[in-house]
Amino acid sequence: MGDTTMDTSPGRGSRSVPLQALAFLGLILAVGILVFVGFIGPDNGVDASSLQQGVGLAATFAAVPAAILLRPADPNRVVSLGGAMTLAGLTTMFGGNLVGLLMAIVGVAILLVGASQQPPITLGQVVRLTGYAVLLGFAVWLSLGETTPLLVLASVFFSAIVATSSV
Repeated sequence: MGDTTMDTSPGRGSRSVPLQALAFLGLILAVGILVFVGFIGPDNGVDASSLQQGVGLAATFAAVPAAILLRPADPNRVVSLGGAMTLAGLTTMFGGNLVGLLMAIVGVAILLVGASQQPPITLGQVVRLTGYAVLLGFAVWLSLGETTPLLVLASVFFSAIVATSSV
């Protein structure tokens, strides 16, 4: 009577409501980043470079929320993804990169939701977190400044690796 815990076992396919809300918020922010960077706030007006930069940054920002929505929300996986988004955001926010700050904020929220279920910390989890952080940080770095279609393609590719990760 009065048990308020949620069953988040992979067999049932249930997901945490706060986690889904954070993932949808992340996708909405990614669309906002695309619109702002590509159309509203480019330094030299709307051009191919600003659109490419917007696509690269939005894809990178959306990678973790998409990964959470595409696969069951295992707490170890959520901690790895949220921690990676946080690290990538923190390492790329210096120099006035607002996208990095937003990534860090959303990443911490995702990390806290995953950590609230108290998954055990394993070496595999730390390796995944570090690997995802490197991929996301590199994807952001490729999307900053003057971009080319090849750089944006590489950025989207690295983001897709994180978004489609199965572990």
